[in-house]
Amino acid sequence: MPILTVDQLDEILNDLRMNSKVSGILLTGSYVYGTPKETSDVDICCVTSDGSDWAELERMQFGVPINIFYNPPDVVRKYMIKSVEEGHGDCVHFWANGKIFYDSSGIMQKLQTEARKLWKAGPGNNKQWEWRWKKHNGGYSAQDWELP
Repeated sequence: MPILTVDQLDEILNDLRMNSKVSGILLTGSYVYGTPKETSDVDICCVTSDGSDWAELERMQFGVPINIFYNPPDVVRKYMIKSVEEGHGDCVHFWANGKIFYDSSGIMQKLQTEARKLWKAGPGNNKQWEWRWKKHNGGYSAQDWELP
């Protein structure tokens, strides 16, 4: 698979912005962290304004799989709490460290602020996040990852 250019990534994100149900877009994953590889997909979280909740998994664009999650704010918060309770931190990490591309109502900034507080607080009970950072980047733990 090819690595997307900035123009291609912008085209994907701008197309999502045209959806009347989307009030915010967050880009996360290797394209935000500066580590895309030829095997990388694109991970996008969209906040919906009408309560709709769905996912498009492995949608292909420019020869690259695109994973898009569409959720209203209350569902995003539910997934963040579940992420904390289960100790893996995936959803919290995505939201804490993702790049807000579009935020028509300010909800994206609110959700990111909430996620950053949860990420810094950790999963509780003196546990460490059981996150995939080590798997993807050869040795770092979640605690080594600094929030922007």
